[in-house]
Amino acid sequence: MTGRICVAAGLLLTCLSSASLLSGCAGFGNERIADASASSLPAQLVRGRTRQAHVREMYGEPAKISLTDGGLEMWEYDFSRVVASTDSFPYVSFVDVDSGRKSLVIVFNKSKIVQKYTLNTSKIDLTGGLFTR
Repeated sequence: MTGRICVAAGLLLTCLSSASLLSGCAGFGNERIADASASSLPAQLVRGRTRQAHVREMYGEPAKISLTDGGLEMWEYDFSRVVASTDSFPYVSFVDVDSGRKSLVIVFNKSKIVQKYTLNTSKIDLTGGLFTR
């Protein structure tokens, strides 16, 4: 029985250590669009004026390049942020994860000038652990 108690205590200590390491923030993808918003983009991307080379200077290489049905080039930039918190341990949950994603899609005309763009944002709140809500 003593062996089982030691194993359980060790497991609890490991979980607490892992929880403290998980607290923090991590970003994935193109950090240049992390602060992009619907109000900031019109100053950076002017439809009919901003050239593809300038977009590359501002945002770097796109994560994905594809063609529309009409043969126009489309660039996609992505950024995701994950913030983990263990503030509520052990009462509510083991780890709360707040995740947000941004996707900037830019379509260029045949002259390689911005024709249109869209910024999509999504926020996902994931909770899991010993005692879920």
